[in-house]
Amino acid sequence: MSKYFGKHDNDVEVIERKIGNRLDFSEDVKVLAPANQIVDVDVDDDENPGLCATMIREIYSHLKASEAKKRSSTDYMAKVQKEIDIRMRAILIDWLVEVVDVHVLDPKILYLNVNYIDRYLSGNPMNTERLQLLGITCMMIAYKHEVVYPLPLE
Repeated sequence: MSKYFGKHDNDVEVIERKIGNRLDFSEDVKVLAPANQIVDVDVDDDENPGLCATMIREIYSHLKASEAKKRSSTDYMAKVQKEIDIRMRAILIDWLVEVVDVHVLDPKILYLNVNYIDRYLSGNPMNTERLQLLGITCMMIAYKHEVVYPLPLE
């Protein structure tokens, strides 16, 4: 069994043996276009305004531009950070992974947390004494963004 599995997780082979031939695949599967062609999945949804099919390109363009604008710099450790380095960031992220694991939190919280940390560190110099405080503060913000009840602090 892999060291990354928790005590309640099963090995993939064990799961496959348990499932056996109980998987049911639909006979109505459509063959998709070749990989070099783009399939428009919204072609039949033009009449339903709730699905926003007519605005999908605008929505994706806006989301892509917004993501590019809010993305953290890729070389902020070399340009902005003087006291901390990649190793310290890795130690912080490892610790945050343990916090998520111990409190059985949604993995989305961890991804959002790392995003917040990187975005903050890409524009603000940080000293080593406050790095863990930054990590847990970003964790609290990410948790509050995803869950409505407060994270118990101990």
